[in-house]
Amino acid sequence: PSSKVGARIGGKGELGFIGGTGLPSELEFELFDPIAEINKGDRIVTWGSENGRPFVPGVPIGEVISIKSSPGLLTKSARVRPYVKLSTLDLVSVVVEQPRIDPRDSLLPPAPITPTPSPSISIIPSPSPSVE
Repeated sequence: PSSKVGARIGGKGELGFIGGTGLPSELEFELFDPIAEINKGDRIVTWGSENGRPFVPGVPIGEVISIKSSPGLLTKSARVRPYVKLSTLDLVSVVVEQPRIDPRDSLLPPAPITPTPSPSISIIPSPSPSVE
């Protein structure tokens, strides 16, 4: 049996469903809006359930590794690499009460910093000719 959970793109809020693909290290995120922008590296979190049950909002799920879209389809989907490796998971936490405020993206790990190339100039002094 398969199941899907409501999810959203962190920082953008675009909604969809996420579920397993049958592969242990891959999930599939289906966006509701076929023209919504999604990019490799986007981070996916739970959107939550009414009254926070059974799913609380803002739980980090994984990172987008590729996008699939086909013209004419009503959905757009993405492959997602989960933040956890389920086959080696040995510690879990249970949320017993809904947070007072939706944490939004505060539980996400820091986004990787992409280095920005900047021009650099190197000056190498050459020995001056000896003067006698």
